[in-house]
Amino acid sequence: MKNKNNKSNLLTFVYILIGLAAGAFFGYIINDVWSNGEDVPFYLFFFRFVILMIFLILSIYVQAMFHEGGHLVFGLMSGYKFCSYRVGNIMLIRKDGKLMFKRMSLPGTLGQCLMGPPDMKDGAVPVMLYNFGGVIMNIIVSIISLVIYFLVRDIWQYASIFFIINAFVGIWFALINGIPFKTAATNNDGKNAFETQKDPEAMKAFWLQMKIAEASSNGLRIKDIPEEWFEEPREEKMNNSLIVSLAVIRENRLMDLHEFEQASLLSDKLLSQENAILGIHKSLLIMDAAFCELIGKSDTSYSEKLKEKNQILFIRQMKDFPSVIRTQYAYALLGEHDTGKADKYLEHLNEVSKKYPYEGDIQTERELINIAKEYASSLKIQQTGT
Repeated sequence: MKNKNNKSNLLTFVYILIGLAAGAFFGYIINDVWSNGEDVPFYLFFFRFVILMIFLILSIYVQAMFHEGGHLVFGLMSGYKFCSYRVGNIMLIRKDGKLMFKRMSLPGTLGQCLMGPPDMKDGAVPVMLYNFGGVIMNIIVSIISLVIYFLVRDIWQYASIFFIINAFVGIWFALINGIPFKTAATNNDGKNAFETQKDPEAMKAFWLQMKIAEASSNGLRIKDIPEEWFEEPREEKMNNSLIVSLAVIRENRLMDLHEFEQASLLSDKLLSQENAILGIHKSLLIMDAAFCELIGKSDTSYSEKLKEKNQILFIRQMKDFPSVIRTQYAYALLGEHDTGKADKYLEHLNEVSKKYPYEGDIQTERELINIAKEYASSLKIQQTGT
């Protein structure tokens, strides 16, 4: 535990240094590049600051596009197959051999490139180039941007400012994704790459998650995916975030199979034990556990957690995620007895489903909503509208 804390403190210190370097860098741009160290009127300073922020935001999205493109390029080189490419909430996904645009976002991520992995050989698949492909691409784009900066800095000032910022943002992307680190929401690329190298079971867990994502992209529901992919990991392996994620996916499958008692027991186990579960998975498990409780399949008190500050923030960030909408529907109907509010959540799900990339997820959540409806009818409780 002490080594784990020391490592976390060291990485936090590195991130603080990166932040300080960023502040010094932008101070240099404002004071030395644009003003040559001379005082400028406030309106001109403010205008340049706004332009700087615009360039910064633009560079973040440009580097995010190239980062995910790096995963795609180096993934294809490693034998992976394209499934989806997302930047922000815009996703390009392949369905039935055709490419189409959908909408989806995940908190803590600017983008994601999902690919179907090649078959395992001797218990392994190529993971280093795929995972570090984004970092490599960010470094390449940063070097090109830096070269362009030196070529145009005496000719076109605004272009030179953009390219120097783009170079810096690319290096920043490379560091925060390449240095192995686990955030509150997820693992970064470096963390995933090195975890697979240290433990054969983590390697298999990585492969299984990629295969499940590929199957979902092809429209399969999680209950229709081979059962042997969902074995519950051993207790002593729950301190590995890739491996414990398989237990979360197993819980998702139990929900899709309507085995609510087992799903509730597993979610409660994962939420109560000390493990390496990711923050986003923890919050989604709370939503599932609350649903099981609301439909009378569990005697836990997770529905109360829906009103806690952290969970409220999560729900706000994930307001377009089907399973989140489903549990909000159930809480409005069964917890607040408000059919009007519940209907609004159902309308929202209908809107989300038009652009949501995974049709199987939508089918699953509609079935669960119908189960909540039937349970409400069986209770014959007085409902109110808003």
